[in-house]
Amino acid sequence: MDEFRRGADGDPLPDGEWVKRACKKKLMTLDGDISEKHFEPSSEDKKDPKNRLTVWAARMTADVHVLALSNNSMTDSIIARLNADAIRAVRPDPENDAVASLEVEWHHDERPDAEGHAGIRDLIQAGVATKAQKRSLWLQLAMLAEANRTDRPKVGPQAAGGCLL
Repeated sequence: MDEFRRGADGDPLPDGEWVKRACKKKLMTLDGDISEKHFEPSSEDKKDPKNRLTVWAARMTADVHVLALSNNSMTDSIIARLNADAIRAVRPDPENDAVASLEVEWHHDERPDAEGHAGIRDLIQAGVATKAQKRSLWLQLAMLAEANRTDRPKVGPQAAGGCLL
């Protein structure tokens, strides 16, 4: 198997890769679910010229480093996992052809343990996407992250591999 390495800044992460994002517990929904607020770009994200929301390549970044590099701790945050292909498939609601598709790309960071720094590009589309469309992108990312949680047991028919009708 080839060694997994980061690409050049702005290059897309390979298909099928997983990314992680630190999610503060205080922003969880009342039911304890991951919220769209976890995917609303922060003021720090908005400083990036490419407007990328910080995520971390799962194969390159241990959870403890995701938390430390994101100024979070194990007591106040959880780690959300998302598949890069699923992120790329997210589209705004209502649909708008002028809104660019999301991309997951490398975001070089020279801090120690930050080799896996990546970003979700095009969550901020000033003048193109409406507030409702942006919120729909954030909400869909939260739903993807919630579906891949590993920090709490599944309940209901999904726990046994069943489905809801």
